[in-house]
Amino acid sequence: MSELIEWIVIMSIVSIALNVIRFFLNEKRNRLLVFLFFTFSFLSFQSHLLDEYYLLVVLYLMTGMYSLHANGLIISSAVVLIRHFLYFTPSVTLFGLLILTNITIYIIGTRGIHHFNQLSDWKQKMYQNTKQLTIMKEISAAIQQTDELDRLLHIIVTTITAGHGLGFNRCLVFLNDHLSNHIHGMMGIGPVRGKDGFEKWNEIAVKKYKLTDLLERMDEEHIDPELNELVSSLSFDFRPSSIFYQALRDGKDRLINVKDVNDTILNELSDYFHMDEVLIVPMVYQNKKIGILLIDNPVTHKKITPEEIDNLMPLALQTAISIHQLNMYQHIKTMSVTDGLTKLKNQRALKNDLTHIFSEKDPQFAVVMIDIDYFKHYNDTNGHLLGNVALEQLATLLKSHMRKTDQSYRFGGEEFSVILMNVTPEEAYDIADRIRLAVLAEPFPEQHTQPGGHLTISLGVSHTDFIHDLTEHAILKTSDEALYEAKKSGKNKVVLYQGGEVDE
Repeated sequence: MSELIEWIVIMSIVSIALNVIRFFLNEKRNRLLVFLFFTFSFLSFQSHLLDEYYLLVVLYLMTGMYSLHANGLIISSAVVLIRHFLYFTPSVTLFGLLILTNITIYIIGTRGIHHFNQLSDWKQKMYQNTKQLTIMKEISAAIQQTDELDRLLHIIVTTITAGHGLGFNRCLVFLNDHLSNHIHGMMGIGPVRGKDGFEKWNEIAVKKYKLTDLLERMDEEHIDPELNELVSSLSFDFRPSSIFYQALRDGKDRLINVKDVNDTILNELSDYFHMDEVLIVPMVYQNKKIGILLIDNPVTHKKITPEEIDNLMPLALQTAISIHQLNMYQHIKTMSVTDGLTKLKNQRALKNDLTHIFSEKDPQFAVVMIDIDYFKHYNDTNGHLLGNVALEQLATLLKSHMRKTDQSYRFGGEEFSVILMNVTPEEAYDIADRIRLAVLAEPFPEQHTQPGGHLTISLGVSHTDFIHDLTEHAILKTSDEALYEAKKSGKNKVVLYQGGEVDE
């Protein structure tokens, strides 16, 4: 009994030492270490009591099967036989029991290992599915709260690169411009160079950012300004020979080693961003080619796996749908405040802009109301189609006289409006008169049929300095009164409203 206790003490000390060593080894070497430890334990066991010996044999065989699978079972069986020949008389019974024990352990072990691996796979898949559902839930909630493209793209690239998201090192977004046949860089998250990424990762790890925290950071600071400045400056001709074009055409992702392909766009991007292996993910929805997600791992240099690509696909589709819907929303929103004929802003937009201007403190501006003189005569004489041409021509002329801070509108029919920001009454009057003279000099079609031989306009100017009870309604009403006075006093004139009376 003392020998057994001594053996247990020695094995305990050895096992503690080995337990420290195992932290510096990988899983495969750890298994080998466990097998060697139990082999040493078995060979150093000195008791010859059969009950203890047979129990130790079974434990040793099971350890061999667990550590090295079938190879471990064979090696441990060989060790048992060698030791038996050294200490015991060979026995047919022992051989039979050993073979039976090996078969039993092998059957139970293989099934147990298979079952364990299957459980591990299921657990990993359940974790990935749960993570995927959580990610989609979080970004769906975030997307529904924005109608801005920049915010939408920030949500997507953050989700792709965040550790609590899909965990890639870098993501760049390029959108397809159907009108110019170019693909434009829009946004990115990640380092420009791989070595720059470690500092950012350490910050995220120390502050323990969650995905929702990273999504909110755009409200406080611009993420990765160097990368975004570079990405947003890039624009490429969208040629059919490019890999980007082919990916959008067939809707299939591509995992590419940049050095193995000769593609103008990818080669140029590689020069900018030091890319090696890159994943190209097309964003396509209802046959509409939205854009490209460009994803790589320049910091960890981790290979992108098929499973990671599968996890990315639902997010790419969600991105394409969201951008498409946002584009449609913006188009409808623009159409609702745009005049269909002249492409100027309409009366609704004028009132919206005035509301915004009046929300500022002490705004100083002027509103100019414009009306085409004798326009009914022009339409009756030349027809409404030519009348529409004249309206479009006048709209183009108005836009050419606007400063960056000014806005022009079609108020309705042959009436137009202009907002002139940060001007004095005298400056507003001068601008309005320059517009009048420009119209007088403009060669409108068939204008010789008009009274006086020219198509002319009358203008009424109202300035915030001359309105005591300043409201949106007041400035529109006073500019309209000034216009009425210009029309009444002979047309082809500019009249400035001056608080109760008008001044030509």
